[in-house]
Amino acid sequence: MKTIANSPLPDAVQQPRYDRSTLQSRMVHIGFGAFHRAHQALLTDRVLNRQGGRLGDL
Repeated sequence: MKTIANSPLPDAVQQPRYDRSTLQSRMVHIGFGAFHRAHQALLTDRVLNRQGGRLGDL
């Protein structure tokens, strides 16, 4: 079965420069809205791309 997880991405799609398998859940969003959670994930991704680390969202 073909899934998104194992499908090749187009070259225009920017992929993370960090190893996602080393991330550990360190932050938890407790709330009803996905707006904050989405922005938290975006900013976490930017930080990990710049300086690395093991900080992950749950």
